Amino acid sequence: MNPQEQADALLRYLVEQGTAWISAQRAALRPSAAPIPSAWQSGLSTYFSPQTLDAARLCLVPGLVNPPFFADLERRGIATALDFTQMDGLTYVGTVAIVNKDWDRDPAAFLRLVFRELVHVTQYRLHGLAGFMERYVVGWAQHEFDYFAIPLEREAYDLQERFAVGERFSVEDRIAQ
Repeated sequence: MNPQEQADALLRYLVEQGTAWISAQRAALRPSAAPIPSAWQSGLSTYFSPQTLDAARLCLVPGLVNPPFFADLERRGIATALDFTQMDGLTYVGTVAIVNKDWDRDPAAFLRLVFRELVHVTQYRLHGLAGFMERYVVGWAQHEFDYFAIPLEREAYDLQERFAVGERFSVEDRIAQ
């Protein structure tokens, strides 16, 4: 196999494994997840469609885990450069897992995190699980495996910053552009 074929095979593997892992995590966490609190829904409805807010569920977790296929990559000498265990939140389609820590000290930071993860819920809604995963993995690879350079992450962080300064906009409209 030539280097391009190897790279393409690795990307297909990552998309397949990532899609399966996201589905499994969602299935495991969804039963214990709760809807977005109604007190937040009115403020968030400026940014998100009713479909996104209705589909989203929040789940506080003690910590996040890395997918089991990361260990396989490491055995093959491929560094992932992603460590989900160091993150505060992760979205599995419409289920948002947030690390349970002392958010009461900074509720604004918690709301910004929820907002960013809801951007990912919207991305999943608009692209589908397979489309999201392909965009995520290809974007990660095209940007030298830099988490903050992944286009879907940049989009979520950029929209989060706009939210944080009080700008009003539709996330769906911004993503569709």
